[in-house]
Order: sequence, then C-alpha cells, then structure tokens
Amino acid sequence: MDKKQPLHTLPDVLAKLMAEKRIDDATLSASTGVTPSTLARLKSDQSCNPTVVNLKPIAQFFNISITQLLGDEPLPSENNPKNFKTFQMPLIEWREIIEFSNKKEAIAADNILRWVCTERNVSEKSFATVVPSDSFESPFLKGAVIIIDPEYPLKDGDYAFFKMNAQALAFKKVLIDGQDIYLKSVNTGLDKTVIAGNQWECVGVAVEVRNDL
Repeated sequence: MDKKQPLHTLPDVLAKLMAEKRIDDATLSASTGVTPSTLARLKSDQSCNPTVVNLKPIAQFFNISITQLLGDEPLPSENNPKNFKTFQMPLIEWREIIEFSNKKEAIAADNILRWVCTERNVSEKSFATVVPSDSFESPFLKGAVIIIDPEYPLKDGDYAFFKMNAQALAFKKVLIDGQDIYLKSVNTGLDKTVIAGNQWECVGVAVEVRNDL
C-alpha cells in the first residue's frame, strides 16, 4: 500500500502559522527556545528530519499537534483542506539594503538570522526591513516592518527604495505624470520633490507595511 502523502509540508505549515500570527523568527525563537538557525532550516528544507525536541515547543506555541505541524493532519482552521501558499523572505537591516540588493547570488538560508512571512504573492527576490527611526510619515513609523519586492512594477502613488548614484539609499513616494517620474520625500522634516533622472535606480517597491509586530 502506498504511503499516504501529507496534506502540506512542514515549511508551508510553519510559514502559514507565522504569517497568521504576524511573527518573525526572532519572536518564535524567543517563545519556544528553538534557535533561529534551526527555524530557518525547518522553513526552507523539506527534506530535513526534525526532532521532537524542536517540534514539540513549536506545536505547543501554536496550540496544535505535532502531526498537524508536520502537515499530516489538517490545521484547526482548515475545515476543507486546500492548498495554501505563504512566502518567506529575509529581514535585512535598513543600512544593509544597498549591499543586499547588489548581491547577484541568493544568500544561503543558514546565513540569515531573521525571516518574515507574508501571504501576499511576492517575487523570490523580495525582502523585508525595519524602519529605524521616527523620521517618516505614517504608516512608516519607527519599528514598522516593510516588505519590499524588487520585481513589483512601479506605479503612481507607490512608496519605493532607490539607490542614488549607486550609493546612497532613499525611501520615496512615486508620482507619475505622463512620461515623467517624480520622487517625493517621505521624511516628515522635508517637503521636497525631485525628478527621477538616470542617477536614481529603483531597489524595490514597498508592497506591505506592518506596525504591529
């Protein structure tokens, strides 16, 4: 008799649960005692062989059974089990965004200490960052998590990160008038708008912001 296939994989289940609770690896690690590196492996490697020592505290945190965590049984919220997909991305320090965007190869999961999950359909190149100061207008408050997608098409009214002359990082509101693109300051202390010339390169568009993590 063929072995029954699981409803979902552990990485998908774990990513979904974290997205629903809107928590990152650091929060889950602090709450369960499971190290961030172990969590990164559980979320990215479908072939890993996790131990009960690691699975039990995670299952208890989400108030589910280990078999539900492994995807062998439906989650409580799934009356009719169906496919779901969540996306996880690295959480990058604001000051490291330019360096991260310049990397040509993907960073190994073991080298990333913190992750953020979303149910939004984003590209594989997406990443997240945390607003480091109270210099920006709402909803980009200090401590807010911003999810950035480098492949999201730039539209009028979007907020996006730009590299200026391939060096300085700027966070701007995009204003499009015909063929012209203007970049408006999001800094509460500035009221400045510039035209986007060749010295401006878009790093990615802010597709989601969270202020409750």
